[in-house]
Amino acid sequence: MQEDRFGKFVEILENTPGKLGSLLERRSEEQLRYQPSKGAFSLKANLLHLRDLEREGYGRRLRVILAEDLPVLQEIDGERLSRLRHYQAADAALALRQFRLLREANLAYLRNMTGFQWHRKALWNNAEVTLFQVVERWAAHDQEHLEAMEQLAKGSHGGETDR
Repeated sequence: MQEDRFGKFVEILENTPGKLGSLLERRSEEQLRYQPSKGAFSLKANLLHLRDLEREGYGRRLRVILAEDLPVLQEIDGERLSRLRHYQAADAALALRQFRLLREANLAYLRNMTGFQWHRKALWNNAEVTLFQVVERWAAHDQEHLEAMEQLAKGSHGGETDR
């Protein structure tokens, strides 16, 4: 593992909460719930998806890799969770606070990793991955959702907040 790559991924993970806050601040409920097409994630659904994956996805994966030898990592069906947990009806401000707390707890683990721990392995989608590779995917996942949310923010009434 190269230290600069590690730092890049951790920086992405550190910056996500602030970027989420900027994308969501001063938005009306209508703007938070805006979906460009039926079944597409809204700003709010993206946020709740990130929160749930922080707790039940990447956060759990991190802890399992550290605790077990070659654990099998579970996939999470984000669309199913969205329906079951009624993301569109949830409190976005509460979800953002929860995400921030979960992310900070997960970052505390990452900041204290040893070189040995970064190379611990798991099975994910029938392939062997290191913890470092999981963190790399985690950062890419954040970036994908942030980009989608930026596009949604532009499309939800042109980004205006006073409607």
